[in-house]
Amino acid sequence: AVATSAAAPLPSSGGYSGTEVTGVAPAGQPMSPEDVAEAAYKSLLSTLGPEYSSRPELVRTPYRAAKAWREMTQGLRIEDPLEAVGTGIFDVPEARDLVAIRDMPFHSMCWASPNSRDF
Repeated sequence: AVATSAAAPLPSSGGYSGTEVTGVAPAGQPMSPEDVAEAAYKSLLSTLGPEYSSRPELVRTPYRAAKAWREMTQGLRIEDPLEAVGTGIFDVPEARDLVAIRDMPFHSMCWASPNSRDF
């Protein structure tokens, strides 16, 4: 069974007002963040009803979705942003043009403001 509880704030955020999926691993140990994410996707798929959520082709979907989520949000787990860019920051006084970087993974996970019409 998957339980919900008040969420802990993200490391670099002002907090989160929703709930998070929590649980206990079989040995009675707390679940890893990876297992919690997978359980959340299993719970989400269960809302489709048993005839759809138990289809064989969906067995690994919670794992794949949780893995994608972790990859798309990995920047939240970086303590020092300068560590991520390394020597990619440089100052050239006479440079005024845009610098383009190719072949770099980029994901946008924007959310709307509560006052936004799109929210």
